[in-house]
Amino acid sequence: MRPSWMPSVGDIVFILLLQFILLIIPNFIYGDGSTGWHLVTGQYILEHGQIPRSDLISYTFPDKPWVAYEWLFDAFIAGLDKIGGLKLLAVVCSSAISLLFLLLYEDCRRRGAHFFQAMTLCVMGALISAIHWLVRPHLVTFFAVFIYSRSLQEFVEEKISAKKLFLILSLSMLLWVNCHPAFLMGIVMVVIYLAADFIAWICNSEKQTADLLFKRMKVFALALLLISASTLANPYGIELYKYILEYLHQSVVLSQNDEFSSPVFHGQLQSVLLELFYFALALGLVSTQKKPNLGRFLLVLAFAHLSLSARRNMPLFVIVSLPFIAELLANSRFNCFAGLGNARLAPWLNFLKERWLSIGRTIDETEFSCTRHAIPIAFVLLFAVSCLGDGKALGFQLIKSDFDPKNKPVDVLKCLKEKNLDEKHGLSYDNWGGYIRYKTGMRVFIDDRSDFYGEKFYLEYADAATVQSNWQQVLDKHKIDWILFPNNSLLVANLKTAANWKLLCEDQASCLYVRRSKD
Repeated sequence: MRPSWMPSVGDIVFILLLQFILLIIPNFIYGDGSTGWHLVTGQYILEHGQIPRSDLISYTFPDKPWVAYEWLFDAFIAGLDKIGGLKLLAVVCSSAISLLFLLLYEDCRRRGAHFFQAMTLCVMGALISAIHWLVRPHLVTFFAVFIYSRSLQEFVEEKISAKKLFLILSLSMLLWVNCHPAFLMGIVMVVIYLAADFIAWICNSEKQTADLLFKRMKVFALALLLISASTLANPYGIELYKYILEYLHQSVVLSQNDEFSSPVFHGQLQSVLLELFYFALALGLVSTQKKPNLGRFLLVLAFAHLSLSARRNMPLFVIVSLPFIAELLANSRFNCFAGLGNARLAPWLNFLKERWLSIGRTIDETEFSCTRHAIPIAFVLLFAVSCLGDGKALGFQLIKSDFDPKNKPVDVLKCLKEKNLDEKHGLSYDNWGGYIRYKTGMRVFIDDRSDFYGEKFYLEYADAATVQSNWQQVLDKHKIDWILFPNNSLLVANLKTAANWKLLCEDQASCLYVRRSKD
């Protein structure tokens, strides 16, 4: 079959997602202020040709050693920002998200899913994962988890050789370990497949099957050694593990982070769709006629647990489970009606069956030749080239992506710079810290790298931010003369009635207060 330039259904999913992110919700991808400190770090790396060893963001700990474990991603996005600004960065990250779901769609189709099933699952999965559509290094983890889960399963299915598995996993890990600390998931994923084969091996009495399992176990064990060695190819070596473990032990700080909270199943669209994913998984497991691989099943269960323990893991569960669910449903007993004779079906059901099969055959005949992906490539190039002209093409403003003035202090930062307030006497909202540093060059009291500041300092900040009984003592201790916080925060509500504080300026998102004695 000759490759076709026509778009597949997966291409259409790609285009719709890309346009939705860039044109419908253009500022959504910059919803997190931590993008700012990633950009500041990347700029430092590009300008100095080295990785920073001490803090770049705060004035409170300017000389404290800092492990910039996401340095490679930071340098990459800073390079894009330098070439085409935040708009080009938005195009690249949005294209990456859209590409991921194109790849997931194609994986579902290869596993026998009807195009409508695959498309529906991908749209649902995309909406669930939208919770983390941000310009942050976890985008690398999205792809790494996809590559690992797909490669491990393809090896089990004898679609790739052991050598190819080693190559894919090792090279992916070299990138992953320098972009995001979740690289430890890759090690755990291999361990799960190894453990699954070990369980099957000790429970199997048939020699031929046992020999195959033992051979696979040796491959997984060697893969585990190779990727573990690959993780040491980072600027900090084994110290990176120590830093990550210390971060994970800060349970009090992590509990303050909304990303680490469990999903709330009370009317939120993403949570409802997540429940539907769980239901589809359960339905597929009880109705499938093809016994699933134990390693893959355990892997999906592990990520299901992660998705329930923290909202930030919901997209990872989607990535791992989506092709698995599609394959289960493709082999479901509920699909057996399609092969039944007309006499076994009611006329209306037979009509639906024929239409379902007819549409599926028509799409199948054309879609599997649509491998050039010309239209998605054209869209990406159009958007990317427009960024060289500030997002404009043919006189139209195509790309508007930037930090949103509805949730970032865009106008107040101008006031902050005009008034020339001393950076070393200011307190700002932690999630805005990196954004403020990126936009103004000013160092801040704190940003959202909670692992860097430690529990004691972070809790002092939290006492002031949430107006605990000692909040004014915290401000006095740190000689705070100006405060920049969200206009709907508890701190701003109290500053409005405080006799010694005065509103200097405000915008849609924030208020800037100064001590009256410092006017």
